Amino acid sequence: MRRGVWELGLGLCLASCVACRKGADAKDQPRAGVASLASASSGPAAASASLASMMGDDSGRCVEQVVVSDQFICFQFNRGYYWCRGSYSELGPRLPKPPHYRVIPRRYERLFIGSNICGQSADRKVECWGFNDRGFLATKEKRTAVPVGLAVVPGPVEDFALCLDYFCALAGGKVYCAGGFERAPEVLGLGVVQQVGAGVAFGCASNERGVWCGGAQGDTLTVPDPTYSNRLAGPIKLPAGLRIRELHVGSVHGCVLSQDDAVYCFGNGDYASWGDGTRDVCLHANSSGCEKAMAAHYVATLGHDVRALGVGGAFSCVLKKDGSVWCWGNNGGHVISNEEHLIVEPSGNVVLEPLPLQRTDLGTDNRTLKVGLGHACVEKNNGELWCWGNNRAQQLAAEQSDFEPPRRMPLPAPRCAARKR
Repeated sequence: MRRGVWELGLGLCLASCVACRKGADAKDQPRAGVASLASASSGPAAASASLASMMGDDSGRCVEQVVVSDQFICFQFNRGYYWCRGSYSELGPRLPKPPHYRVIPRRYERLFIGSNICGQSADRKVECWGFNDRGFLATKEKRTAVPVGLAVVPGPVEDFALCLDYFCALAGGKVYCAGGFERAPEVLGLGVVQQVGAGVAFGCASNERGVWCGGAQGDTLTVPDPTYSNRLAGPIKLPAGLRIRELHVGSVHGCVLSQDDAVYCFGNGDYASWGDGTRDVCLHANSSGCEKAMAAHYVATLGHDVRALGVGGAFSCVLKKDGSVWCWGNNGGHVISNEEHLIVEPSGNVVLEPLPLQRTDLGTDNRTLKVGLGHACVEKNNGELWCWGNNRAQQLAAEQSDFEPPRRMPLPAPRCAARKR
C-alpha cells in the first residue's frame, strides 16, 4: 500500500503498530534462494492443496504463529515460509482474490510486514523489499522485489519497526527513522534506548523510564493528508515513577503498557485515541493549547489489569487479565463496536468511542491479541483464531466489505503445538 492512497473507510491512511514495532520471530528458517507466488480460493483445503503443489507434500507442516499487520493476516509455518491473506501488498502483484502465498527468499530470524517487507537475519542486519520512492533502501530502483539493505543505517540493528514503507531502527547507539532522522540516546534524553516504534512519517524511542517522539524531517511528524496533520517533537510527559514495559505506535498516536499493567496514551487526540474520555483537535502538538498531545493520558477504565496492548490506526485495543477485549478510538471499521451508536462526526464518516468499550461478542476465553490497520484478531484458549473489523483488503473474507463481525478464521495447517500433543 502506498502511503496516503488507501482509505479503508477510516478517514485517512492508518498504520498498525503492534507488528510495526515487533517483527515475527522465525524459529525455523526459510529456504534460501526460493521465492514463488500463487493464489487460491480461501479455506484450509484449498490452502493446503496450493501449498503442497508449491512446496511439495509435507505432512509435517504446521502453523507456528500468526502475524497480524497492516491489512494482512499471515501464518508462519514451521518450515519458515508465510501464507498471507490480503489483496494488495509487496507479497506479490495484485491478484483477483486472496490469499497470496509467498516464500521468503532469505534466511531471517524476524519478519516485519507493512506495504514493504523487511527481514532481520541472525547477524542483526535488516533487509527490505517493496516500495522505494523516497530512497530509504540501498538501491536506485523505485520498487524492488529483491531484498536490499537500508540506505542510512550502519551495522547491526538492535531493534526495528516498520509501518507501511516507513521504518525506525536502533543501531550503534542511535535511532534512525525513514533515512532522514538520526538522534543519539543522549540527545533524546533517554539514556539507553530499548525500543523503537514507527508510525506514518514519525517514530518514537523509549526505555523503561521515558518516551521521545520525532518526525523524519526537522523533528516533526506530518501525516500525508494535511487535514489530519499532526506533529510530535520531544519527550512525552509521563507520570513520575512510571516504568514502561512496552511501546506501541499508531498513525496519529501511541500508547505504552507499564510494568504494573496500566495503559497510557499520547499524540493527536482528535480521534478520541487517548482512551480517557476526552478528545482534542491538535493539528500541531507543539502549538499553543496542544500540550495535551505531548502528555501521557492514563486509561483509568482499564485500571492495572491489562495483559496485552495493541495500537492500530486511530484506535487501540487491550486484552485484560480476565480474557475480555476492550477497544476505543476510531470505529470506522467497526473494530470497536458493531453498532454505530457512538460519537458521530458532522460528516458522518467518523464514529468515535472515547472510552474503552468491551467486545462482549468475543467472550472471555481469549489468550492473545493482535491488531492490524483496521482489523484485529484474538487467539482463543482452544487455539481458534477469531478476527473482526475492516475487510477492504479481503483479509477476513473472500468478498470485500467495509467491516466484518468477529468470525473464526480457517487455518491453512494444524497448529504446531496441537500436532506435538
